[in-house]
Amino acid sequence: MWFIDTYNEIMTYFPFEEFNMQNWIKYTKLISPHLYGKIVKDVSGYNFDNDILPVVTAALRNKDKIQMTHDSFQKVISGMESNFITSFGKTLEVDVILYLGLCSGAGWATLLDNKQVVLLGIEKIIELEWYDKNTMYALISHEIGHIWHMNAGGRFHCQKTQKEKAVFQLYSEGVAMWCEQKLCRNDDFYHGHKKDWLIWCKGNIMGIKQEYFRRVQNDISVQDFFGDWCNYKGHSDVGYYLGCRFVRFLLSKYDLYQMVSLNNDILFDEFILFSKNPSL
Repeated sequence: MWFIDTYNEIMTYFPFEEFNMQNWIKYTKLISPHLYGKIVKDVSGYNFDNDILPVVTAALRNKDKIQMTHDSFQKVISGMESNFITSFGKTLEVDVILYLGLCSGAGWATLLDNKQVVLLGIEKIIELEWYDKNTMYALISHEIGHIWHMNAGGRFHCQKTQKEKAVFQLYSEGVAMWCEQKLCRNDDFYHGHKKDWLIWCKGNIMGIKQEYFRRVQNDISVQDFFGDWCNYKGHSDVGYYLGCRFVRFLLSKYDLYQMVSLNNDILFDEFILFSKNPSL
């Protein structure tokens, strides 16, 4: 694992409180010649002036929170690789990069320059108030969980239908959430969410299951269950809770490396069983 903190570069290229696209392009090229194109493609569906610029500007206008995010990152990275090795038996080949993005996400497990990377968007971390040490550690653990799943046999590019994609999204976020909890040593930890969120999810599990199942069966978008900008019945990121419950159900039937490499047909059958059983 390699941890890359671009705090000093952010301060150099954005000494004032306003965002400058030309400076941002120069800054991204210090990280990778391909980062600019990757980010712009990812956010192409958003309105820059309404959806992106206010978030980035708010971060740049709060240098104290940029400093806090940087400090938390520095505090958690020293023991992260050794903790991962203790939990999973070996390390990962991954670059974890704290950077200023364009709202692609607080965390993004992806490929860059043919390398596995985790991109931590400081502007989204600040918007979501995830800059404390514990949440930073959990966020990195979650994204590393996605990378581990890819390396452990996850079939990330085998989904063709909307149903397959919806079930796989629930499953893959559940695996990452399970990894996060394992590394945090807390089976009830969900980064960025308060106690009432977890209480609500536990109390409404059957309704959440049934609605997700209904949408899968009818090819209806499940986006409401994922992302801080979406919500199901007023609660965002409910799919992370549901996905983690689904993965723990799978782990009651399969060993770890069988579970992370299940094919679409088995996943769908197990999803149906999980969705219809009120005790799971």
